Amino acid sequence: MRTMRMQILVCGLGGQGVLFATEMISRAAAAEGFGVIGSETHGMAQRGGAVVSHLKIGEYLSPLVRGGRADLILALQREEAFRWLPFVARDGAIVVNCAELRPGQRECLATMDGVRLFEMDADAAAAACGNVRAANVALVAFACGLGLLPFERRRMEELLRELSRPRFLEGNLAALAAGYDAAAERASRNRNERRR
Repeated sequence: MRTMRMQILVCGLGGQGVLFATEMISRAAAAEGFGVIGSETHGMAQRGGAVVSHLKIGEYLSPLVRGGRADLILALQREEAFRWLPFVARDGAIVVNCAELRPGQRECLATMDGVRLFEMDADAAAAACGNVRAANVALVAFACGLGLLPFERRRMEELLRELSRPRFLEGNLAALAAGYDAAAERASRNRNERRR
């Protein structure tokens, strides 16, 4: 049996689909036969309040991710990525939904030894797919396509068919494809830059 140990934070604001993204990852891990535990923390109990999910895949006893231990932070909102920055592990990764970082943010990340940053304008990708609420799906797919989450596209498509409401299914599937495509495009760009 395959083993896996991974600690993840999914963060954003109320209404961005933090819990749906967490459920996608949890169900994919469970379908692969991995143990999954987690916990959600809600800020303001309304749209726009901070929301974070702690998720552990593998053999763990406690559901909460401690500071400096997150292998991956999946941030649906740029400022939330930086709020949870102290939780990322030294060799961890941050995947953030943004068109661009604010001045000083990239420099802040550069001071963190070994932390990798991946940006995707998931909001724009979701809007282009006809479902503005599917940025969460696009960002999860982007992380999968980058190899930061070990789930194949076919598995995630199957999960979306189970989890999505019928009226959101096509938009969610399109957003999933956009996320994987964005990851492939980034990988291709990186290969071309290394050849120069």
